[in-house]
Amino acid sequence: PGGVGVAIRQTTLMPEDKLYFVTQYTFCNTGSVPIADFYWKRNVDPDNDQPWSGDFTTTNTIVSNPPLGDTEALVTAEGLTFGCFIGMGARDTMARVSFGSFNTGDPYDVWNATGPYSGSGVNTDDEAISIAYKIPLLDTGVCQCFAFAYILDEDDLEEALDATTTVGVLADGVDIS
Repeated sequence: PGGVGVAIRQTTLMPEDKLYFVTQYTFCNTGSVPIADFYWKRNVDPDNDQPWSGDFTTTNTIVSNPPLGDTEALVTAEGLTFGCFIGMGARDTMARVSFGSFNTGDPYDVWNATGPYSGSGVNTDDEAISIAYKIPLLDTGVCQCFAFAYILDEDDLEEALDATTTVGVLADGVDIS
C-alpha cells in the first residue's frame, strides 16, 4: 500500500571459540504510515547427519514458546544417527518457534503455528525448524531491534539465548551500535 516503507539491517555476531552465532535485525519504518502486526521469519533445513549417514531425518523439538515458556522461544533438531545438533531461539516475547514446512511462505503461519507448522511437541521427520517475530506496531520513523541465535552445541544453549537479549554491537565490551 502507499506510504509503506521499511529499512532492514542485519548484523551477525560470531563469538570466538563458541559454537553459536547471533543474528540481529533492525527494522525501521521509513514510510508515512504506521505498520500494525509486522511479521518476519527465518527457517533452516537441519539435515544434521545427512553428510555422514545419508539420512535427512531429525528429531525436532519445541523446547519452549512464549507465553507458556515465559520469554524463551527455542526449537531444536537432532540427527538420528550421530546426534548432530542445531537449535534456533531467542529470549523475546515477540518470538515464536515452530517446525514443519520448508516453505518460504507467510511468517504469520510460523508465528501462529498454523498451516504446515507446529508450535509444540516433538516430531521425527525431514522438516525445517523456524523462528518468527511479530512486532505489534511499527510506528512511522521508529525502529525495532531483535536478535536470535543459531546454536550448534547443546552446551551453549543458555549463553546463546542470553546473547539474544543484548541487541547492539560490542567492541571490547563497549556498545558501538
